[in-house]
Amino acid sequence: MVEWKEIYFPHLSELARKYLPITATSTPSERLFSDTGNHISIRRTRLDPNLLRRMIFLKRNMNVLDIFPPSEI
Repeated sequence: MVEWKEIYFPHLSELARKYLPITATSTPSERLFSDTGNHISIRRTRLDPNLLRRMIFLKRNMNVLDIFPPSEI
């Protein structure tokens, strides 16, 4: 079935199919759920959701933010 977008924008439609495909893997989201699950446990049921978001953010971006630079021995 041909969509109206393909009729009016054939080149754009072709470029979109080539460069904007939907990824077939869900690995990044699975890792995020796994990381979150590691922080939430029976003993941490009252953990503030905002604190948890910050913890996960920091864990995921530690290497980008240089929060814990390598120590010099």
